[in-house]
Amino acid sequence: MRKRPLDILKAPADHPVLLIALILIIRLPILGYFLAQGHEHFSDRMIDTIVLKEVDYGYFLLPVDNYFEIGTYSWGNIHPYAGRMPGYAAPYYLLRTVFDQMTALRILIILQVVLTAISIYFLALLAYRLTRSRRIFWMVFLFYGTSLYFLRYDFSTITESPSVALFILAIYHLFSYWRDKKWSRLPWAGFFFTWAIFLRPFLGYLLVPIGIILLIKGFKDRKTFMRSLRPAFLFCLPFLIIEGLWIGRNYEAFGRFIPLETPMHESYGKPYSKAWLATRALASSLDIETAYFEPGLAQWFRASSEEDARAFQMPEKWFEGVEFDRDSLEMLRNVYMDFKTDYDPERSALLEEEIISIADRYRSQVRSARPFTYHVINPLRNVKRRVFTSGSSYVLLPSFNQMNLFQKALKIYASLSYYAVFLLGYIGLILLCMQSKDSMVRNFCILALFHCIALPLILPFTPATLENRYLFTLYPLLCIGLFYLVDRVGLTLIRNPKRWTS
Repeated sequence: MRKRPLDILKAPADHPVLLIALILIIRLPILGYFLAQGHEHFSDRMIDTIVLKEVDYGYFLLPVDNYFEIGTYSWGNIHPYAGRMPGYAAPYYLLRTVFDQMTALRILIILQVVLTAISIYFLALLAYRLTRSRRIFWMVFLFYGTSLYFLRYDFSTITESPSVALFILAIYHLFSYWRDKKWSRLPWAGFFFTWAIFLRPFLGYLLVPIGIILLIKGFKDRKTFMRSLRPAFLFCLPFLIIEGLWIGRNYEAFGRFIPLETPMHESYGKPYSKAWLATRALASSLDIETAYFEPGLAQWFRASSEEDARAFQMPEKWFEGVEFDRDSLEMLRNVYMDFKTDYDPERSALLEEEIISIADRYRSQVRSARPFTYHVINPLRNVKRRVFTSGSSYVLLPSFNQMNLFQKALKIYASLSYYAVFLLGYIGLILLCMQSKDSMVRNFCILALFHCIALPLILPFTPATLENRYLFTLYPLLCIGLFYLVDRVGLTLIRNPKRWTS
């Protein structure tokens, strides 16, 4: 039977190639505009027409470059290297076996753009299968497909874009298994999820709730114990295989068990030494910010300009109930700056011990003086800082006072859409969970809500440097919730207009 052009609107699930091509056509001009903005305002980081070189390039891809140039997979003079899991380095390595560095980077960026387009289609298809609504499919497809929230990472040398795309593919195949009862979906879901973990290791915590859901469903549906374990086993099998290979490589290289990554001080030397980690922990106990590249006490400890350091304001409340003051912190900073530039191993070791001792003692005083603030309030303030952000900080635009009217409109749109997703998406997911009579849909909603609530709460309690981009995987799930809510409200308005006008 001959297909008509409008069939794509009525049966989007039947036209994956056309719809992926469509979203590429829609996104390419948007990507082109922000690439131009990158060249105009961030030219020092645009190393090619379509390649934005992020700071983390050195951690993820430079070891591969070193392998092809000097024969060792290393970071600086640190060899062997396991500072990052190889989810990003592996495809880049395969490209480098055939192409030179710049050509390989260009192809990597193109693959990221295509992978994102594929994931947009499957996110919209997931929304359609959850809600049986073509309206919601198209709303998710067009909104997420044109979102500016983390669009820049499609052409950046960092793991954000592929990790979110693979996360979407994993969730889609997991739900498809629940819906279709096809065993082949589970290994694919496990493979995509494993790859996402090897790009963003903290996503591994989701293995626990997913495993529990699969086990519970397995025991409900099957009579024998071994058959009940089959779903969880098939899902985890790709992770067990690939993680086993990574552990084996690390044991051969280091002579010890390393399941994820080596400690930061071991991976990167002085930039993330034990002295810096202790100093950063002290800074976060007072100021909550752990990133040295964001304004705050951690940045003050690393500030290269003495003028900037003197101008930094420290609230008096930081020093209430403790036995140190600003002068004490300045002395500690001086010791740390001395340590940073010292190349005598013995003296550096002594300075490091001194810094760790002082920083730990000061942090202990803060913890004793304000235990509730230290253990509860500060982590919650960090959650607030990560979630209640502008939503447009990752959009490649100049500062607001330098923007033209169109750029200001883009920034405002990015912020408004971010808040719509994060404020209303949770409500939509809860509503979908409550209104659906399908246990498979409820499984998805439970998993999605768990991830969207747990991740922002868990990350502030970890010692890692926190950035808002660590929450990117929440965005696609909350988009589904947002447009389910929009659709329900819209239908209510259409069917019962008097309820809203009386």
